[in-house]
Amino acid sequence: MDNIITKLGNIISNKNLSDDDLQRYQNVFKISYKTDFKTLSSTSDKSYALNVLYNGGLKTYMNNTSNSERGFTTDIGWGCMIRSMQSLVANALRVELLNLNTILDDTADGDHKVDDLFIAGLFRDDPHYPFSIHNITQIGFELFNVNIGDWFGPSVGAQCMQRIISDQNKLIFDKCYVSVDSGTIYEDELTEYFKLNSSKSVLVLLCVRLGLNKINDEYISSFYDLFDFGKDYKFVGIAGGKPYKSLYFFDKKDDVLVYADPHHVGDYSDLVDDDKLLFDFKNNYKLDTTTIEELDPSMCIGYVIKNADGLQDMKTRYRNSNIIAFKNKQEEMDLLSSLDINACY
Repeated sequence: MDNIITKLGNIISNKNLSDDDLQRYQNVFKISYKTDFKTLSSTSDKSYALNVLYNGGLKTYMNNTSNSERGFTTDIGWGCMIRSMQSLVANALRVELLNLNTILDDTADGDHKVDDLFIAGLFRDDPHYPFSIHNITQIGFELFNVNIGDWFGPSVGAQCMQRIISDQNKLIFDKCYVSVDSGTIYEDELTEYFKLNSSKSVLVLLCVRLGLNKINDEYISSFYDLFDFGKDYKFVGIAGGKPYKSLYFFDKKDDVLVYADPHHVGDYSDLVDDDKLLFDFKNNYKLDTTTIEELDPSMCIGYVIKNADGLQDMKTRYRNSNIIAFKNKQEEMDLLSSLDINACY
């Protein structure tokens, strides 16, 4: 029988998830749509009113269409990739801060509520907090010309996270490595980083497209392998999902994929209290399952690599992968520089 969870009077069924599963997933960050946050000033003349009305209801519609600053106080209808990326990064930060083996690891000693509150605070919907939707959308507009209110793709989302991490000097990660259009990891770049920073982990974000409208057959086996982990490298999730509907995938049960759905809506004005914010971020009512046949092939895959040993272990684990590849950037540059361009004409 499906598990029934009550949230704000709504009965929600978690398909294919047992009570034990829900217990295991209770510490996973699951960040979703919000309403009534500080206004995001509009950067275009596009109207998103009908989408907001359909997804958010009359109150949210009125708040956004009558706002005197012509901006947004909700991300309903367009912010799901941002929320999926926030979930991925939040869980990566938790894995690193608590030195966990996996996202689902519950063996860490002590009560880690203070740590969880710290992480949750980084993602508040307020421009004063580093991973806020305000900062992410501003970077998306300034660097990639994505208007506030437009849907982010995985590559833009990943690069916005990379910029935030590189601009901060007090976050858990000092470096975020992004591959914008493939699963390629340039081994020499990370090896050099670990030589200089032997005690600092790297967040790796691989933005891939594994087919046209669905994941091609040749990638399926390698896709399931993405969820593996080693002693010094950790899988921290996938942001992607269905066409124009990003989800956050963090576990699999045989061929069933478990995800947090960011399309559930929370009222940010109710989350001023830190405990309430953390409860919202971790609530299991956002969970669901799907299969690989239903996935969109465009996604961002996340790992935390802790050191040079982790890099080598990951390279060994994925040596036969059709998705992840380890290459040497300097060798590629040397090869290109040695080519006789005139011979091509």
